[in-house]
Amino acid sequence: MATFNRSLANEYTASYIGTIFSGDIRFSVTGRDNPTDTYILIQALDGYDAYLNAIVSQTIAKGYTQRNVYDAVMRTLEPYGITGGRTPAFSSFVSPRGITLFGRSRDVLDDIASQCGTSWQFVDGKVEMPGKNEAVHEAVVLNSETGLVGMPQQTIGAGVNVRCLINPNIRLNGLIKLDQGSVYRASLSNSDIQMSGGPLGEQTDANGNIYVDGVPRPPASIATDGVYIVRGIMYKGDTRGNDWFMDMMCEARGAADLLSTTAQERECINET
Repeated sequence: MATFNRSLANEYTASYIGTIFSGDIRFSVTGRDNPTDTYILIQALDGYDAYLNAIVSQTIAKGYTQRNVYDAVMRTLEPYGITGGRTPAFSSFVSPRGITLFGRSRDVLDDIASQCGTSWQFVDGKVEMPGKNEAVHEAVVLNSETGLVGMPQQTIGAGVNVRCLINPNIRLNGLIKLDQGSVYRASLSNSDIQMSGGPLGEQTDANGNIYVDGVPRPPASIATDGVYIVRGIMYKGDTRGNDWFMDMMCEARGAADLLSTTAQERECINET
């Protein structure tokens, strides 16, 4: 009952030795599986109120930079408890004209991220907008002795999928390190092979990643050094069962292949 009361008070943090999620509760529902087992279903989102309600309405005089626009947006998020996190290298261009900002703060953040060639997310009450290949933590080694479950799976257009035991040290846009030989390779369909119009072979790009060239939907690049950036995480846990996993969609650092639409939609997932 105490847990349920805290849920209704919009206090929700999922922890496993460390925090894996902290955010706002949108709604909660109680239910019963059988005469002895009850549950609370919670939908929680990080930065939910700020995402919905933060508005920027400000005129910035000429001589502003990209950083000035970012700072103006961040001031609108402060009343919602949102602070700044990592940022990319902003352009040093000084505008000869002023600008009027009016609209939802999230839309302006979208514009800034697009101009910088990256993306942004609310993560633990912060706006995280790292550079495209910037990592938020050093590589966490994953193998059968450190929590890796099964074999990492190369996919067609959706990165390399990895399952491991829940580890709060692994975060969105952080690094993991795998044994390159442990990655289960995806097979191309007959139609993709026919559309290639010629012999297929693995190539190595400037960043040392292995990729397949000449097909419309190539398999995700494989990192020869085994280091990947985590682009999506989904947690699955049961304190009274056997499930206690995190499923991750990962990219080889600096990979030249483009993500499919499905992968782009998954990129910002951070669910519990």
